[in-house]
Order: sequence, then structure tokens, then C-alpha cells
Amino acid sequence: MSWKCRVYRGFNRGVEAPLPEGRLVIGSDPLKADLVLVDEGMAPEHLVLLVTGEGITLQAWADGITPTQDGVALTAGETLRAGTRLEAGPLLWSFCDNSRSLPEQLEALAAVVAPSRAPRRRAAGADVWMGVLCLSLVVAVVLLLGTGWWHGADENESARSEQALKRFLAAPNYRQVVLNSSDPELWQLSGYVDENSARLALQQYLDSKGFSYRLELRTMEDLRQGAGFILQKLGYEQLQIRNGKEPGWLKLSGEIQGQDGKWSTIESLLKQEVPGLLGVENQVQIAGAYRKRLDALLQEQGLAGTLRVREAGGRLELSGQLDERQLSQFQQVNQQFRREFGTHPTLELINQTRTPRQDELEFDVRSVSFGRVPYVVLADNQRYPVGGATSSGVRVLAIRPDAVVVSKGKQQYIVKLKGAERHDDQFGSATVRR
Repeated sequence: MSWKCRVYRGFNRGVEAPLPEGRLVIGSDPLKADLVLVDEGMAPEHLVLLVTGEGITLQAWADGITPTQDGVALTAGETLRAGTRLEAGPLLWSFCDNSRSLPEQLEALAAVVAPSRAPRRRAAGADVWMGVLCLSLVVAVVLLLGTGWWHGADENESARSEQALKRFLAAPNYRQVVLNSSDPELWQLSGYVDENSARLALQQYLDSKGFSYRLELRTMEDLRQGAGFILQKLGYEQLQIRNGKEPGWLKLSGEIQGQDGKWSTIESLLKQEVPGLLGVENQVQIAGAYRKRLDALLQEQGLAGTLRVREAGGRLELSGQLDERQLSQFQQVNQQFRREFGTHPTLELINQTRTPRQDELEFDVRSVSFGRVPYVVLADNQRYPVGGATSSGVRVLAIRPDAVVVSKGKQQYIVKLKGAERHDDQFGSATVRR
């Protein structure tokens, strides 16, 4: 059942208005009241009613007034009776359901019958018509003003509500939520959030504010669970499922033993069976495929015997000595491998760079003498004291019991000595370290 009311006093006298279900405020403040009346003595929130299909309940009223029903004081929570005389300060009103009509007047005026002459009756009739005309003009003006205030209040309230909702959606959890407020009567929210709890929190917020909305929101949690269920049924439970780079996308990673007909159609199957899934980033590898392909690429570039390959977590370490030409060949291998396998796994070169020939040190020590004039004997059986230089440009700078310091060009080298000291000054082999 729906209701309507009629005002019998003040600027809005004779005006009828519908009473929508829910909490309804009658008062003078357009920002707070649902039914705005601007008569003198009217409080911003004059009366607070709860309207339902079964009836209307008085919930609260402004200070300094006593609401009455047919002259009897009312209490909070009391149900009002339709068609009765309701009064609260300057407000005099009544209500009934929409299928009925309300009387023109509530006051029961005593009829006074007195003899009068015809001219007097004509004058009284003219006064009545003039009063009706004035009342109609007043009602029209009040309706125009009231409608403007009412719409203004609605627009201001809608703008404030939209700003409050946008502040709520500014949280990191709702960065992918899209608000469509083109229809002020029904807000549409679409997009994606990560967890189901975030979607529930948004729904509870909208309900608590009394917003009219349509929630077309997906959660990445639902997408991950849906994709995981399908992969498990197909025997791919070992794969990892994570959010993709874009909202609505999932990333698959891991390794499978072989590629069959089921796997070749996995992306289209997931998009078809998982509601809201927009795409799949497939980074799944076939077991051993990347090692076989890497070996083939190294073989093509002539690096198969030069580099050693070792798996370390999510990368492949390749170690060895490469010159400039071989480094260029390795870069070609790396680029082709990345095009085929992405960054899972990555190639990492641990290059013990081969020193160019002109920088290599030719200083093969055979023996060292620590006599009055220390010297070293090299592979050519020549003696080289401190200050001596070989034909290749290596100069002896110092001779110590544990090492020989030499230089070539601007670079110094330390030649470590190994072996036991002997009286014949013979030492074992030496190692070279720059």
C-alpha cells in the first residue's frame, strides 16, 4: 500500500505529496528534509517518519513541539492513523492511501445561519471566489519554489554521495573499479578487485549508504580459483597461477612433461569456462625443451664446446672464456632464446674474458737465485736480474722469496713461486697472476 499526505496550514496549504517508503523527514532544511516546508516555526528536521506498506510510524520530532493526533499527544514509535487530524507546531496535516481522497478542510467549523439580504449574499460569493483565486496563486508559487528546492536538495545530495563514493574507491584495493554515474538513479560499478573480501566490503558500504547500484564486479580470486579447478581436472595441478599484467588476465607458469591436444587449446578453454577472464599469459615450459633448444643454438654459433651450462633456480648460467667475436655470437644466442622462451629461464653469462695476445704475460720461471745479485732463470735459460727485460718486453722489478714482481708496459704482474727451497736454487713451476 502507498500513501499520500495533504498540508492544511501555511504556505503549502492544500498541497498534496506522495510519501515514499523508508525514513522520511519533514522540515525546512532542503539538505536534510525529504518534504520541505518553509513556514515560520518549522524546524530543519521537524518530523521524522518511518513509512512502510503497512502504515506510518512517528519516530522523532523537533524540540519545543508536541505532535498530536486528533488532539491527543503522540509518543515515539506510535503508529499514525490515516485520515486523522495530525498537528505538530505550525504543521497541520493528514494522510491516506493513494486510492482515497483527503478532505479540503480538517477544521469542523460551526455553521451560523442568519437572515441576510440578497446583495449581502452576492458580496459573500465574490469574496469566496477572490479567496479561491488568491489561494490558487499562492499554492502555484509555493509548488514552483518547493519543486526547485526539492530538486536542488536532491542534486546536492547526489553530488555529495558521488564524491564520498569516489573517495572510498580511491583505496588501492579498488584502483581497477570503474564507476558509471550517468544515471543518477542507479550507479553502475564494474571492473576487477583482487580478493572476494574487497568486493564484500564495497557492497556493504553501498548498502549502508542507501545507494541504488548495480554491481558488475569480478574478483581475481574467483578467476584464479576457476582456472585452478579446470587445470586440476586436466592434470596440470603443478602449474602456478598468478595475476597477469592487466586486469582480468591470468599468468600461468611452471613446467609440463609434454604438449598434447588438451594443452594446445588451454587458453581458449579457460577464457570460455572462467567468467570474466579476458586473457592468459602462458609462460609454461615443456620439460627439457629449453635445454635442448639452448644446446642447438650454441651448436649453431660454434659455442657448444666453449661454454659450460648449469641450471640455477630460474636461470641458466653459462661460463667460459669468450673473445669479442664469441661474445657477439653469444648475444645472438641470448636474443633468440629470449624470443622463444621469454624470461623463464634467463641466460646469465659468467665470462672469464680471454686476454688479448698483446696483453698476455710470457714469463715462465724455471729457477730463482737469492745470492748477492738475485736473478731469475726463464725458459730460455737466460738470467734476468732486477731491472732486466725479456725480448717480449717483460721487465723484472723485484725478486722476493715468495714472488717475482714484473711489468709489461704500464701493467704490473706478481709471479707467485711454488715449490721448496733448494741449495741449487731450483724451484718448481710458477703460476702467473695479474
